[in-house]
Amino acid sequence: MKNFSIILLISLLTVGCETQRIIDKQEIEEAPKPIRVPDYVEVPRVVPFLVDLGEPIKKGDRIEVIIDDNLAYSVWTDSDMGVDFLSGRVRSLRGKLAASVLRSDGKLDSAVVQFRQTGSAFVPSGGDSSRECKERAKSGAIKFLCENSMGKNSYIGEVVISTSKGNAHVSLTPYASKDPFGWVKGDFNNATIIDVGIIEN
Repeated sequence: MKNFSIILLISLLTVGCETQRIIDKQEIEEAPKPIRVPDYVEVPRVVPFLVDLGEPIKKGDRIEVIIDDNLAYSVWTDSDMGVDFLSGRVRSLRGKLAASVLRSDGKLDSAVVQFRQTGSAFVPSGGDSSRECKERAKSGAIKFLCENSMGKNSYIGEVVISTSKGNAHVSLTPYASKDPFGWVKGDFNNATIIDVGIIEN
């Protein structure tokens, strides 16, 4: 699977005043390719991931990130803007992460990785309707961090990002961690969030 990798990290990513813990660089470099993951996750309710594509997705393509056979994130665009990188955080029940790229021509690339973890996360019932999101953008990239408990009954279901080349859509489910994080890269500029959608069940 050419230039396709999923990386789970433990280090520091900063979004506004928030930080996210990700894995030691040496562990990543020593892990097998094309899927590189840590051997062990201490906090399964907040498992960071990176999906780095060699060939960007464009209109008609989709990236999906699945944790323990449950969809957590998906990304698509409504233009020929390319997206080649996605980072986020998921709730892990059993330590199995998969990422798939479905192309408009029907081609499917996918990768699966398993990791050890302490305990197990769960998806809470309830939820809330908060749409508050912080964002930080630069040329070719945007990070966002939203305030939402991501419960089963009410959660952020979509973040729409406007760019110089069209819109990117980041779809979320309650298998994304509380206060969902996203980091998207591609061949665009002037990225900003224009809509945050709530799903209520």
